[in-house]
Amino acid sequence: MKMNRRFLSILLSLVMVLGLMPGMGLTAYAAPTEELLTTITATGKEQASYSVANVATVSFSNLPNYSSLYNANWGWWGYGWTATVTPANGYTITKCVFYDDANRKATDSEAPFVVETTEEDKTPRINGTPIDGGNNQSKGIKKIEVYGYVPVTGVELSQSEVSLGVGDLEMLTATVSPEYATDKNVKWSVTDGADKVKLYSDATCTTEISTAATDAMTVYVKAEAEGSATIKVESNSDSTKSATCAVTVTPLSTYTVTIPAMLDVNNAGWNATNGISATGTLNSGKKLTVTASSDGEFALVNQSDSTQKVSYKLSATSTDTEATTSWEFTELSDTATTKPMGIIVDDYSSKPAGTYQDTVTFTAAVGDARMSVTGIELNKTTTTIGVGSTETLSVENVTPYNATDKSVTWSSDNTDVATVNATTGEVTAVAAGKATITATANDGSGVTATCTVTVIIPVTSVTINNAPTEALFVNSTGTLTASVLPNNATDKTVTWSSSDSDYVSINAETGEYEVKGTKGYGSATITATATNGTEDTSDDVSATCTITGKVTYTSLSVGTVLRTGDTFYTGNTVYFQGSSNNTSFITSNGVITIIEAEKTGYNNKYYQCQRGSNGAYTNWSYVVKDNTDGLYITGGSGTSQDRFTLAVHTK
Repeated sequence: MKMNRRFLSILLSLVMVLGLMPGMGLTAYAAPTEELLTTITATGKEQASYSVANVATVSFSNLPNYSSLYNANWGWWGYGWTATVTPANGYTITKCVFYDDANRKATDSEAPFVVETTEEDKTPRINGTPIDGGNNQSKGIKKIEVYGYVPVTGVELSQSEVSLGVGDLEMLTATVSPEYATDKNVKWSVTDGADKVKLYSDATCTTEISTAATDAMTVYVKAEAEGSATIKVESNSDSTKSATCAVTVTPLSTYTVTIPAMLDVNNAGWNATNGISATGTLNSGKKLTVTASSDGEFALVNQSDSTQKVSYKLSATSTDTEATTSWEFTELSDTATTKPMGIIVDDYSSKPAGTYQDTVTFTAAVGDARMSVTGIELNKTTTTIGVGSTETLSVENVTPYNATDKSVTWSSDNTDVATVNATTGEVTAVAAGKATITATANDGSGVTATCTVTVIIPVTSVTINNAPTEALFVNSTGTLTASVLPNNATDKTVTWSSSDSDYVSINAETGEYEVKGTKGYGSATITATATNGTEDTSDDVSATCTITGKVTYTSLSVGTVLRTGDTFYTGNTVYFQGSSNNTSFITSNGVITIIEAEKTGYNNKYYQCQRGSNGAYTNWSYVVKDNTDGLYITGGSGTSQDRFTLAVHTK
């Protein structure tokens, strides 16, 4: 079926190139770079399917009267089964690399991705070809490497329409979906009106964005000239996934400001018979500011005593206590907008009569309007700190990007548990408990962000109580325990781990361990870790011990008695002539254990040899009786030409 599909694909491609199918169009774009998506390892017998990390699924099907099996040393094996690898939703598989029990591999680069065996041969086959080249050496599939990519499904922009005045700046942010897409790079461009706007990577407009692929998800749009423009962002790997923003650039803000030529002040008090008025247009986000400057003193000008002076101040209301130095206009029109302006003077009844004057200088300028904070993001929303320790919280982002005042003040709602420096955000843990740390915008907007701080009494030491002091036989089991200090530590939970679970496996929660013989026997470092209930590993406290495995026999010879539970591992292939079939044990089979097991259809128990820990065992027919305790070697040297012979050993 794969050959037929491939031929059809080539034929259609040729037809389109030759122009025999009018009306068909092609869109070209670079596919994402292939990467290793996941590795599926055979760790147990399949059920209906075998799913890994929501990336890929291995689904099994069997011929009538056949099924796949599992062996710790061989992986998935057996006769007459098929396993198909399919991607999870959102993923694209480009190839699968199948590995057998001896790490031989074969690659399938076209869907469906299938490995199978036949009724007559258990050798795994990919596209009909044995993975071992037909040498009848492969026994099963141990793992599958799945390669491919996650395609982009969409691109969005933070705004679809923007209106700017010449010289104004606006921030645009692109979002690529899904979040775990293989290639999240994008390409920015101005498709219309390239002379009207320019794109920059920074708010200072020092580095212009090119049309090449980039990982920059945010650009700054600067309006250069009156008119319209279209900004486009598209996926680097799929140009059909794109978004646009329409930009309208309006002329520079224009204004006319009228200042009274003279203000008459007839007596001490509020005089607001005149004001400052302005007409014109202001672009979005702009304001007109009129600023006054003077020495604040009237001088007597029509008398000989010019040293006589009266203090005054400009004011916007009659209740001002400080001098007003600026007036702001955030909206203008053809109709004059007037801001009150008056004068408050000191009592000058004791001054000589006459005319007092002063010169006030007014300047006007258009600038950015004050932008209030609308959102604050902290580097953390929760954290855990040990008593006596400190941690500094910080502001990750303030929106909008051009907010006038981005500063914050920090506070704690429970200073008995945690205090915080109001300026730096440094949190000090005082006592066990919880406190909410709040960052409040200083611009008066009332916007806040919070972080919940949990203060704990941390673990300072972990001790393993009952570490074995000598090597243990393979298949031995036990339970490790640990002591944690101080006794009043908030979280005394200990998690157990092994450096090599093929030698010693351990239950992460209970500390129950088993000395394994999966690949032989050896040592593993066991670690007991107290995490203090946090994901941060920097505060972990741990202790270690070493558990070493051993076997009953490292060599075999005539007369060796193999009792139930005994183990052997020679490091070489050992050949036996059994009661009903010949058997060989190679190093990769791991440690061999003598066990008693039942056989289907029989009432007796039989002495068997189990390969590795919990592996398959040979189908021998040595019957277990009340007066027997195992097997013994009666002859041979254990080679392929001179196999060991066995007999039941009597107590």
